[in-house]
Amino acid sequence: MPLRLDIMAMNPPGFPGARIARAASRAGFVGSVCTEHGDADAALLAVRTIARTGLSYGIALTELTREWLQVIETLRGSGPSHFLVCDPNYERLPESIHALRRIQSQFGPGVQKSLVMVQATTLEEAVAAVQAGCDAIVVKGCEAGGRVGEETAFIQLQRVVSRVNLPVWVRGGVGLHSAAACLAGGAMGVVLDWQVALCRESELPQEVKNRIARMDANETAVLGQEFGGRYRLLARPDESGFAELKALEEKLSADDSIKADTIRAWKDAVEQ
Repeated sequence: MPLRLDIMAMNPPGFPGARIARAASRAGFVGSVCTEHGDADAALLAVRTIARTGLSYGIALTELTREWLQVIETLRGSGPSHFLVCDPNYERLPESIHALRRIQSQFGPGVQKSLVMVQATTLEEAVAAVQAGCDAIVVKGCEAGGRVGEETAFIQLQRVVSRVNLPVWVRGGVGLHSAAACLAGGAMGVVLDWQVALCRESELPQEVKNRIARMDANETAVLGQEFGGRYRLLARPDESGFAELKALEEKLSADDSIKADTIRAWKDAVEQ
């Protein structure tokens, strides 16, 4: 069991910004810029902004795409200390990690290689990530937003630490008391995103902050059980997007002739 729990703090997905990562790094924690579901230009600006500070930082991204690898090549001495790959294509993941290592090998012996962390929503994904050559696993529980699995973060933690000989972090359902439970369960660290949405450094629009401040933890629901991919989304009565996606899911699941590309289009709509 680790002697201390590391804490990674980053902006909520969909709202790229550098201020939370910068504040976390200055405070001695792990600061990351989350680029998931965010505007590409805004995400790139946030990364370049924190890269200029000279602070240690990381990037959470959906995949290690060719475009991101090209960006990483330009960072060199101000490159990230870690990457969190949140929704990788496991067939391409070994190649992507190898490409990242090849790029970093060109930076010279004085540049520390970045830690590659891969997010997993199941034990099977965690094992696949280890086989692909990652350095650490982030288990994401069903309490979190976006793509999730069926189990809570703490249950996943217990499954993964017993099978994986790498550091394991936890994302989803992390608070003061559950963080202590994660430490006791063998976690190396925890990941905070929406938990810091209302902090002073948060760059969320004020309208979004106001809505979050009024939440009572009952405004989310899960879609996608019928399609083999679960997504936790905001499900307030005034959210027309959720109702439309749910109706489409019910329509598609009732039609056995629906093709895989149609389901993929539905998943793309959810992730947007």
